[in-house]
Amino acid sequence: MANVGKIRVPVDFGVEYLDCPSHGNLKFLLKDGEELYANSTVMSLNSPTIKKLTTQNGRRVIEVDVRKYSKDAVRCFLEASYSGKLTGISKTNFRDVNSMCDDFKVSWLSEKCAFFFQSLVDAIEKDNFNDQLFVYEEALFILNKSDKPEYMNIVIDKLTASRSITRHFLTNYLEDISLCSKKSLDIIMKMTGKNEHILAEVLATNLRQHPVLTTNSRYVMERLDFSSYHPDHAQSYRYILDQLEKISNPSATDYKLVVKILRQSNNSLKQIKESMSYASLPNLFHDFRNLKDLNNGEALMGFLVESVLIKNSSMMFDAAYCWLQENQFNNSPSLPINKLVKVLSNVVVKNGWRPLAREYIEHKTKPWAGALSDKIQQLRDVMTENQYHLARSFSKYTPDELFSRNHDIKFRFKDVLCKNCDKTRDNVFILHITAESEDVPFNIQLITNPDLYPNTKDFPRDSILTSPTSFHVAMEIVNHNGNGNRSVTWYGRPCRDGTGKYWCWGPYRFFKKGQGEPPPGDPYRQCVYYGSEVKIRLVVFISG
Repeated sequence: MANVGKIRVPVDFGVEYLDCPSHGNLKFLLKDGEELYANSTVMSLNSPTIKKLTTQNGRRVIEVDVRKYSKDAVRCFLEASYSGKLTGISKTNFRDVNSMCDDFKVSWLSEKCAFFFQSLVDAIEKDNFNDQLFVYEEALFILNKSDKPEYMNIVIDKLTASRSITRHFLTNYLEDISLCSKKSLDIIMKMTGKNEHILAEVLATNLRQHPVLTTNSRYVMERLDFSSYHPDHAQSYRYILDQLEKISNPSATDYKLVVKILRQSNNSLKQIKESMSYASLPNLFHDFRNLKDLNNGEALMGFLVESVLIKNSSMMFDAAYCWLQENQFNNSPSLPINKLVKVLSNVVVKNGWRPLAREYIEHKTKPWAGALSDKIQQLRDVMTENQYHLARSFSKYTPDELFSRNHDIKFRFKDVLCKNCDKTRDNVFILHITAESEDVPFNIQLITNPDLYPNTKDFPRDSILTSPTSFHVAMEIVNHNGNGNRSVTWYGRPCRDGTGKYWCWGPYRFFKKGQGEPPPGDPYRQCVYYGSEVKIRLVVFISG
C-alpha cells in the first residue's frame, strides 16, 4: 500500500471510468496511432511520475507516449490503476506491464508483477525447457534494464533445485554458446557454482557439435577450474583439452589459455592418479549419447567419417543404426540408404577395418533402419560370413544387478580371448558401470588396463583388448529359457519403467506385455517384450 495525500493506493476507483470522454484528460499514445484516455487524478494517485507531469503542465489534455508498449499491456496497466487489481497480466504482456510499473514508479503494481512472476517460476516442471527459458530471459531483461537481481535470483534458485534440472536447462540453453551474451554466461557460471562439472559437460557437448573455439567458449574455459575436478567428470574436461590441441595457429590469447589449463590439469592428475581414474577408459555407451543432436543425414555421415569415437566397422554400423532409430519420428528428411551404405563402405575400406560379422547385424532389421542391414550384407568388403569368432560370456546378470549402482562387474568366458593364453583359465572382461544420478549420467566403460584387473591371470598381456579394431563388445538379452540373440547397441539408456519396478532399454521391455508400461514420453511405437526374469550377458565378436 502507498499513501498519496488522504488516499491509499491500490484502491478501486471504478474501471468503468477508464476511457470515459468526460473524465479522460490524460491521453496515452499507442502504436499505429491508437489512443487510450485516463483520468489524470487517478493516475497521479498511483504514479508520482504522472503526478509530476500533470501538476507542472497547464494543458487540459496531456499526452503520454507509450508507443513502445503493446496495447494489451497499456490497457492492463491502466485497468489495474483504476481497479486496484492486477487481473489482465499474462506471459504475453508481463514484460511490458512490469516495465511500465518501473517507468511510472507504481510501486504496489510492481509488487503484484513480482508475485505473478514468482507463480510462473513455481509452476515450472523440471523438464519443461520452454518455461525455463521464458522466466530466465524475462529475469535477464529486467536485470539489464533495471539492474534488479531479485528476479534472476528467484530463477537461479529454481534452476539449481537439483543437478538434473540445471543440466537440462544448460544443455538446451547453451546448444550454441556463441549466441549467449557475456552477462548471461556470467550468470550461468554463478548458477553452476560448485557443480561446475555440469558446465564443463555442456561445453564439451557444444564443442562436439560446433568444433570451433569461439569468443564465448574461450570465455568459459578461462573460468573453468581444471585443477580439482572429480574423476567421474574428467571426460568432459579432457575433451575440452582435446579441442585445444587441435588449434593449428594459436593466438597469444589461446596460448595463455592452454598454458593455464595444462598447469591446472597437471595438478588435478596428480590428485587422482592414485585412484586409477576410470575417466580415460573406453566408453561403450556414453560416447554416442549425442547422436540425437545430429539433425540431418549429412551431419550423420560427416560424424561417421570424422569421429575418433568410432574404432571399428561394428561401431560404425551401430552409430548409423541408432541414429535412424532416434530420428524415425522427428519428421526429418529421409536419409538415402544407398548413400549411407557407400559412406560406411568407404570408411571401412580406407581404415583397413575388419569386415562386419553377419551374425551381428542380421537381426537389426527394424523398419526405421530401412534396407540398411540388407544392403550392407551384399558388400564383400564390409561383410563376412566366417572371418570372426563369437564368444559369449557364461556370466549373466539381471538388469537390476547390472545397472542399479556404481560398480565393476565381471563377465567370464570359456572361449579363448587371447593369442597364447592358457585354455584352462577363465578369461574375463570387466565393465565399469556408472549408475544414473544427478551428478553423473549413466555410462558403461570397458576396462582395458591390466593393472585394473584384480587377478592378473584373468587378463593375459596379449589379450585382444590391446587391439580395439579387432573386436567388438555388445550385450545380449537372454530370456527365461536361456536363448538370446538380440544384441543391444550401445545407445538408449537402461532405465526403469513408469512403475519403477521393471527395466527397459530402448525398444526392449523386460517384462511380459501388460505387466508394466513404457516410461512417459517414450518415442518408440514398436516394443519387444521379454519376461521380467530376463538376463543380460556380454558377447564379443573377434575378427580373424
